[in-house]
This record gives sequence, C-alpha cells and structure tokens, in this order.
Amino acid sequence: MNMESNLTVEEVIRSRRTIKEFKKDPISLDTLKELLDIAIWAPNHKMREPWRFIAFLDEGKQHLVEVLKNEKEKGKFPRPMKPERLEQLLSIPAFVVLSCKQIHDQ
Repeated sequence: MNMESNLTVEEVIRSRRTIKEFKKDPISLDTLKELLDIAIWAPNHKMREPWRFIAFLDEGKQHLVEVLKNEKEKGKFPRPMKPERLEQLLSIPAFVVLSCKQIHDQ
C-alpha cells in the first residue's frame, strides 16, 4: 500500500471530513485485519501499546445496536440519540471500538 503524498500536515487536518453515509458493501475480514494491523503501529507513549480494538460485524453489530437502544431507553446517554440514528448504525459495514488502558507514569 503506497501512501506517499506531498500534502502537509495542515492540509491533511484541514481537509479531514466526517463520514456520515457509508457504502453497504461488506468489509472483508482480511481488509479489517489489515487496517487494524496498520493501526497498532500508531505512536504511543513509551511503547506501552495501551490500546485494544474490538470489531463488531454482522450479528455482533446488531447486538451492539440493541444494547445501545436499551441504554438509550434507560436515559444513559448524555445527549439524546435519535432512533433513526441508531437504525442508521446498522448500515455501517463494521464498527471498530478502540479502548485504552489508563497508565500512570511513575
């Protein structure tokens, strides 16, 4: 994958966009694994690699949306989430959740 570019950091940041509509094409497991393999190379503090990635596809994605709906009904979101937004989540080919361990420096 050749990603050589002449863009400056400022150009990259200023041209960034939030994607709100996705193709309905499924993402292959090989592609997802490749993307996550690239992601783990991101710089990190003292090479501790504090991140964990969780990928949700197919039934896992549907289960996650159901959990979000239940939490919404319990009023657990700080901002209201529209029901159609939750349904729109199902059109996304895959969810990747990133979590990080909290590390305290000594």
